[in-house]
Amino acid sequence: MYLLVITVLAFLDLPRPTVEEQHGIRRPLGEFVAQPNLILAVTSASLSYAVMAFIMTATPLAMNHRDYAFSDTALVIQGHVMGMFLPSFFTGSLIQRFGSPRMIATGVVLNLVCIALNFHGESWWHFWTSLMLLGVGWNFMFISATTLLTETYRPAEKALVQGGNDFLVFAMAASGSLLAGVLLSVMDWWIFNLTALPLLGIIVATLIWHRLRQHLVASETIAPAANIKVGS
Repeated sequence: MYLLVITVLAFLDLPRPTVEEQHGIRRPLGEFVAQPNLILAVTSASLSYAVMAFIMTATPLAMNHRDYAFSDTALVIQGHVMGMFLPSFFTGSLIQRFGSPRMIATGVVLNLVCIALNFHGESWWHFWTSLMLLGVGWNFMFISATTLLTETYRPAEKALVQGGNDFLVFAMAASGSLLAGVLLSVMDWWIFNLTALPLLGIIVATLIWHRLRQHLVASETIAPAANIKVGS
Protein backbone atom coordinates (compact mmCIF):
# COMPACT_ATOMS: atom_id res chain seq x y z
CA MET A 1 0.00 0.00 0.00
CA TYR A 2 2.81 2.42 0.86
CA LEU A 3 4.56 1.60 -2.42
CA LEU A 4 1.33 2.32 -4.28
CA VAL A 5 0.99 5.70 -2.56
CA ILE A 6 4.63 6.57 -3.29
CA THR A 7 4.19 5.60 -6.95
CA VAL A 8 1.08 7.76 -7.32
CA LEU A 9 2.76 10.73 -5.63
CA ALA A 10 5.83 10.38 -7.86
CA PHE A 11 3.73 10.93 -10.99
CA LEU A 12 1.32 13.45 -9.49
CA ASP A 13 1.57 16.87 -11.12
CA LEU A 14 1.08 19.18 -8.16
CA PRO A 15 0.61 22.90 -8.92
CA ARG A 16 3.60 25.06 -8.06
CA PRO A 17 3.13 28.09 -5.78
CA THR A 18 2.25 31.21 -7.72
CA VAL A 19 4.35 34.38 -7.61
CA GLU A 20 1.66 36.02 -5.47
CA GLU A 21 1.71 33.10 -3.01
CA GLN A 22 5.49 33.29 -2.72
CA HIS A 23 6.07 37.04 -2.74
CA GLY A 24 2.67 38.63 -2.10
CA ILE A 25 1.84 40.99 0.74
CA ARG A 26 1.33 39.21 4.06
CA ARG A 27 -0.45 40.89 6.95
CA PRO A 28 1.00 40.85 10.48
CA LEU A 29 0.27 37.53 12.19
CA GLY A 30 -1.86 39.10 14.91
CA GLU A 31 -4.05 40.86 12.36
CA PHE A 32 -5.30 37.87 10.39
CA VAL A 33 -5.28 35.46 13.34
CA ALA A 34 -7.76 37.76 15.12
CA GLN A 35 -10.35 37.44 12.34
CA PRO A 36 -13.68 36.10 13.68
CA ASN A 37 -14.11 33.84 10.64
CA LEU A 38 -10.66 32.32 11.15
CA ILE A 39 -11.21 31.78 14.87
CA LEU A 40 -14.56 30.08 14.24
CA ALA A 41 -13.12 27.96 11.43
CA VAL A 42 -10.06 26.71 13.33
CA THR A 43 -11.99 26.13 16.56
CA SER A 44 -14.76 24.18 14.84
CA ALA A 45 -12.44 22.12 12.63
CA SER A 46 -10.08 21.08 15.43
CA LEU A 47 -12.65 20.43 18.16
CA SER A 48 -15.09 18.62 15.86
CA TYR A 49 -12.26 16.27 14.91
CA ALA A 50 -11.33 15.80 18.57
CA VAL A 51 -14.91 14.91 19.57
CA MET A 52 -15.29 12.57 16.62
CA ALA A 53 -12.02 10.74 17.28
CA PHE A 54 -12.73 10.63 21.02
CA ILE A 55 -16.13 8.92 20.79
CA MET A 56 -15.33 6.85 17.70
CA THR A 57 -12.22 5.33 19.26
CA ALA A 58 -14.02 4.45 22.49
CA THR A 59 -17.16 2.94 20.96
CA PRO A 60 -15.62 -0.40 19.85
CA LEU A 61 -14.04 -0.74 23.29
CA ALA A 62 -17.36 -0.05 24.99
CA MET A 63 -19.10 -2.61 22.77
CA ASN A 64 -16.40 -5.19 23.47
CA HIS A 65 -16.86 -4.66 27.22
CA ARG A 66 -20.56 -5.43 26.71
CA ASP A 67 -19.78 -8.69 24.87
CA TYR A 68 -20.95 -7.60 21.43
CA ALA A 69 -19.65 -9.75 18.58
CA PHE A 70 -16.91 -8.36 16.37
CA SER A 71 -19.31 -8.39 13.42
CA ASP A 72 -21.73 -6.17 15.36
CA THR A 73 -18.96 -3.70 16.13
CA ALA A 74 -17.83 -3.73 12.50
CA LEU A 75 -21.33 -2.78 11.32
CA VAL A 76 -21.38 0.12 13.77
CA ILE A 77 -18.04 1.41 12.44
CA GLN A 78 -19.31 0.99 8.87
CA GLY A 79 -22.33 3.12 9.75
CA HIS A 80 -20.02 5.73 11.23
CA VAL A 81 -17.82 5.86 8.11
CA MET A 82 -20.95 6.16 5.97
CA GLY A 83 -22.09 9.09 8.12
CA MET A 84 -18.67 10.74 7.83
CA PHE A 85 -18.40 10.73 4.06
CA LEU A 86 -21.75 10.06 2.36
CA PRO A 87 -23.17 13.53 3.18
CA SER A 88 -20.24 15.09 1.30
CA PHE A 89 -22.27 14.75 -1.91
CA PHE A 90 -24.61 17.50 -0.69
CA THR A 91 -22.83 19.24 2.22
CA GLY A 92 -21.37 21.84 -0.14
CA SER A 93 -24.83 22.74 -1.45
CA LEU A 94 -26.13 23.06 2.11
CA ILE A 95 -23.25 25.38 3.01
CA GLN A 96 -24.01 27.58 -0.01
CA ARG A 97 -27.66 27.77 0.98
CA PHE A 98 -27.44 28.18 4.76
CA GLY A 99 -23.88 29.37 5.38
CA SER A 100 -20.99 27.79 7.27
CA PRO A 101 -21.97 28.98 10.79
CA ARG A 102 -25.44 27.44 10.56
CA MET A 103 -24.07 24.17 9.24
CA ILE A 104 -21.51 24.09 12.06
CA ALA A 105 -24.37 24.61 14.52
CA THR A 106 -26.29 21.76 12.87
CA GLY A 107 -23.26 19.51 13.30
CA VAL A 108 -23.08 20.40 16.99
CA VAL A 109 -26.75 19.46 17.42
CA LEU A 110 -26.16 16.08 15.74
CA ASN A 111 -23.21 15.42 18.04
CA LEU A 112 -25.36 16.29 21.06
CA VAL A 113 -27.99 13.81 19.87
CA CYS A 114 -25.21 11.22 19.54
CA ILE A 115 -24.18 11.78 23.16
CA ALA A 116 -27.82 11.70 24.31
CA LEU A 117 -28.32 8.31 22.61
CA ASN A 118 -25.20 6.90 24.25
CA PHE A 119 -26.44 8.25 27.56
CA HIS A 120 -29.89 6.72 27.02
CA GLY A 121 -29.05 3.11 26.19
CA GLU A 122 -26.53 0.47 25.16
CA SER A 123 -28.40 -1.58 22.56
CA TRP A 124 -26.84 -2.22 19.16
CA TRP A 125 -29.19 0.33 17.60
CA HIS A 126 -28.11 2.93 20.15
CA PHE A 127 -24.46 2.40 19.23
CA TRP A 128 -25.11 2.32 15.46
CA THR A 129 -27.36 5.38 15.35
CA SER A 130 -25.21 7.46 17.68
CA LEU A 131 -22.00 6.76 15.79
CA MET A 132 -23.67 7.40 12.44
CA LEU A 133 -24.92 10.78 13.71
CA LEU A 134 -21.45 11.49 15.08
CA GLY A 135 -20.08 11.00 11.57
CA VAL A 136 -22.68 13.26 9.93
CA GLY A 137 -22.13 15.94 12.58
CA TRP A 138 -18.39 15.82 12.01
CA ASN A 139 -18.94 16.09 8.25
CA PHE A 140 -21.09 19.20 8.61
CA MET A 141 -18.75 20.89 11.09
CA PHE A 142 -15.45 20.03 9.44
CA ILE A 143 -16.38 20.80 5.84
CA SER A 144 -18.14 24.01 6.88
CA ALA A 145 -15.14 25.08 8.95
CA THR A 146 -12.60 24.40 6.21
CA THR A 147 -14.82 26.17 3.68
CA LEU A 148 -14.96 29.20 5.97
CA LEU A 149 -11.19 29.04 6.42
CA THR A 150 -10.61 29.66 2.70
CA GLU A 151 -12.25 33.09 3.08
CA THR A 152 -9.78 34.31 5.69
CA TYR A 153 -6.38 34.52 4.00
CA ARG A 154 -4.57 36.19 1.13
CA PRO A 155 -2.55 34.06 -1.33
CA ALA A 156 0.71 34.78 0.52
CA GLU A 157 -0.87 33.67 3.81
CA LYS A 158 -2.40 30.46 2.43
CA ALA A 159 0.37 28.02 3.39
CA LEU A 160 0.73 29.41 6.92
CA VAL A 161 -3.01 29.41 7.68
CA GLN A 162 -3.78 26.02 6.15
CA GLY A 163 -0.67 24.45 7.65
CA GLY A 164 -1.45 25.83 11.10
CA ASN A 165 -5.05 24.68 10.87
CA ASP A 166 -4.03 21.16 9.81
CA PHE A 167 -1.53 20.95 12.66
CA LEU A 168 -4.18 21.88 15.24
CA VAL A 169 -6.80 19.58 13.68
CA PHE A 170 -4.67 16.46 13.75
CA ALA A 171 -3.09 17.30 17.11
CA MET A 172 -6.59 17.47 18.59
CA ALA A 173 -7.63 14.28 16.79
CA ALA A 174 -4.59 12.42 18.12
CA SER A 175 -5.24 13.75 21.63
CA GLY A 176 -8.86 12.62 21.47
CA SER A 177 -7.85 9.13 20.37
CA LEU A 178 -5.20 8.81 23.07
CA LEU A 179 -7.47 10.05 25.85
CA ALA A 180 -10.41 7.85 24.83
CA GLY A 181 -8.97 4.56 26.04
CA VAL A 182 -7.51 6.07 29.20
CA LEU A 183 -10.75 7.74 30.29
CA LEU A 184 -12.97 4.80 29.33
CA SER A 185 -10.86 2.54 31.55
CA VAL A 186 -11.62 4.64 34.64
CA MET A 187 -15.25 5.72 34.13
CA ASP A 188 -18.64 4.43 32.99
CA TRP A 189 -19.68 4.76 29.35
CA TRP A 190 -22.36 7.36 30.03
CA ILE A 191 -19.97 9.53 32.06
CA PHE A 192 -17.36 9.17 29.34
CA ASN A 193 -19.75 10.66 26.80
CA LEU A 194 -20.43 13.65 29.04
CA THR A 195 -16.73 14.55 28.98
CA ALA A 196 -17.12 15.51 25.31
CA LEU A 197 -19.67 18.21 26.15
CA PRO A 198 -17.14 20.93 27.10
CA LEU A 199 -15.54 20.72 23.64
CA LEU A 200 -18.92 21.12 21.95
CA GLY A 201 -19.66 23.93 24.41
CA ILE A 202 -16.56 25.80 23.21
CA ILE A 203 -17.79 25.54 19.61
CA VAL A 204 -21.22 26.85 20.65
CA ALA A 205 -19.63 29.74 22.56
CA THR A 206 -17.49 30.59 19.53
CA LEU A 207 -20.57 30.52 17.28
CA ILE A 208 -22.39 32.95 19.59
CA TRP A 209 -19.36 35.25 19.78
CA HIS A 210 -19.00 35.14 15.99
CA ARG A 211 -22.67 36.05 15.55
CA LEU A 212 -22.38 38.97 17.97
CA ARG A 213 -19.30 40.26 16.16
CA GLN A 214 -21.20 40.14 12.86
CA HIS A 215 -24.03 42.20 14.35
CA LEU A 216 -21.52 44.68 15.80
CA VAL A 217 -19.73 45.13 12.48
CA ALA A 218 -23.06 45.51 10.67
CA SER A 219 -24.24 48.19 13.11
CA GLU A 220 -20.94 50.07 12.80
CA THR A 221 -21.32 50.00 9.01
CA ILE A 222 -24.93 51.19 9.04
CA ALA A 223 -24.38 54.03 11.55
CA PRO A 224 -22.02 56.16 9.38
CA ALA A 225 -24.32 55.70 6.38
CA ALA A 226 -27.28 56.93 8.45
CA ASN A 227 -25.29 59.94 9.66
CA ILE A 228 -24.41 60.86 6.08
CA LYS A 229 -28.09 60.80 5.10
CA VAL A 230 -29.03 62.98 8.08
CA GLY A 231 -26.27 65.46 7.30
CA SER A 232 -27.28 65.73 3.68
